[in-house]
Amino acid sequence: MKRKVKILIVDDEDSSQHLLKNHLVNLGFLDMVSAEDGEAALKILQSQKIDLIIADWHMPGKNGIEVYETLQEDKELKSIPFLMITAESDKEQVMKAMKIGIRNYIIKPVYSHVLKEKINSLLKLQ
Repeated sequence: MKRKVKILIVDDEDSSQHLLKNHLVNLGFLDMVSAEDGEAALKILQSQKIDLIIADWHMPGKNGIEVYETLQEDKELKSIPFLMITAESDKEQVMKAMKIGIRNYIIKPVYSHVLKEKINSLLKLQ
């Protein structure tokens, strides 16, 4: 089933972007745009309507946490559902992310069924 949702993937690793895109296509999401870092992501968000952001935590320049914090300062962008993808499993770091408001994250490796569950929850899909 094709879903009319535009997803922004923010990840500095091509292999991670490719893997996420494959998962998303398999889940029926075909409209995707990607950015290699937080700065590029913010430029895309200024120029296109995005329905969901999937961002890696650790990136050079503006990381996923900083992207999220920047979005929270913009009354229009802060309503976009945000999913953090990370290899970060340190409890203190995860608590830091939750403290600033990130409620949805997936610890790598990303599995299709987990991604589907998170996206459905964020977008209120069935």
